[in-house]
Amino acid sequence: MLQRKQTLWLLLALTCSCLTFFFPFYSGDKYVREHIVPNGVFLGDTTFFVFVTTLFTLLLSAFAIGLFKKRKMQFWITLLSLVLSVLTIVFYFRGIKTNFQGGHILLTSIFSFAIPVFLFFALRGIRHDEKLVKSLDKLR
Repeated sequence: MLQRKQTLWLLLALTCSCLTFFFPFYSGDKYVREHIVPNGVFLGDTTFFVFVTTLFTLLLSAFAIGLFKKRKMQFWITLLSLVLSVLTIVFYFRGIKTNFQGGHILLTSIFSFAIPVFLFFALRGIRHDEKLVKSLDKLR
């Protein structure tokens, strides 16, 4: 299971998903009930939609690691996780636009941007394994 490339990519995506709950994505002046609070941060659990999509990305990545014998199901679950991770980034930027005035994206936001990349590489690995199995079936 761990010797497969896609399992390592999925494990990296899972780790980055966990880290987004602890490291901020954005820092700036935050709106809190008609007042502006300086030095507010935007984490993976700040808004409901960001929290839910990040959590589902995390859970689907963990579930996909366990599906190493069912490559087709692993492929579709990883693809769904990839779509959710891109949607999470969209929700991050919408949350920044509505909840902050001024500020900057932090270096730790790299964790959020790395998740879709790792999931894409996992999809490539799963697809490569599926092609390899199909070519071996043709030889029989």
